[in-house]
Amino acid sequence: MTESPELHQKVDKILQRVESMDNFMPWLVRRHIPSIKKELIEFFSKRKRAARVYVAVTGEKTITQISEETKIAQPNVSAEIKTLTECGLIDIILVGKNTICTRNKMDKLLGLSKELEKNLKFDTDKGKVNNVAENGDTNPVADTQPPQ
Repeated sequence: MTESPELHQKVDKILQRVESMDNFMPWLVRRHIPSIKKELIEFFSKRKRAARVYVAVTGEKTITQISEETKIAQPNVSAEIKTLTECGLIDIILVGKNTICTRNKMDKLLGLSKELEKNLKFDTDKGKVNNVAENGDTNPVADTQPPQ
């Protein structure tokens, strides 16, 4: 299949638009960091399993690696990754049969993972998440089910 100059021009135009949107997004987010961060913290306070999965995504990790690290079943990790991807917090790349997950620019802009790590204590041996009060006391918090 030969590639025409018109096709290359269209691809270049699409890439320019994507790059433009990618460059504009941090500016837009910076203007609204407090409100975006507040909404996401509320989301994660209701979705403890999603918070555990999100915090576990450091660098590039597969679903299997995240599952093993968090002691959450793979289907549940997959469901949370899907939700986090739809929320624009996780990027995924399919490599063969593996799904590679990474946090995207939003995490760095918002400092979201640092905030979650600071406010949530993860007990991976027991598979539970505890809220950490300012005085250091912990209260067990139950996992919520993935969306149906």
